[in-house]
Amino acid sequence: MAHTPGNYTWDGSARIDTDASEQKEPGDTSNMVALVYSQRVGNDGDIASNGHLFAAAPAMLKALRQMVVNSEADGHGYRDCHKKAVAAIAKAEGR
Repeated sequence: MAHTPGNYTWDGSARIDTDASEQKEPGDTSNMVALVYSQRVGNDGDIASNGHLFAAAPAMLKALRQMVVNSEADGHGYRDCHKKAVAAIAKAEGR
């Protein structure tokens, strides 16, 4: 199973896009991957948390895949993949 490729960005309200820098104009949905909502009405904190997590998903998957590969090897790449995993976690947490 594959996901929509590319880096995901969250617009700060509800929209997840791939490569937002390529967005042609406001309202263009050609790069839109998802809209983020909360099941609890009026809870913008849920929307922000969900948006950050969704936007971080491709980076987290890539970092974790690299960690698995490196852990099976001799460990020389561990520090680099650890940094990437920490950065992906920070993105998921909105930091």
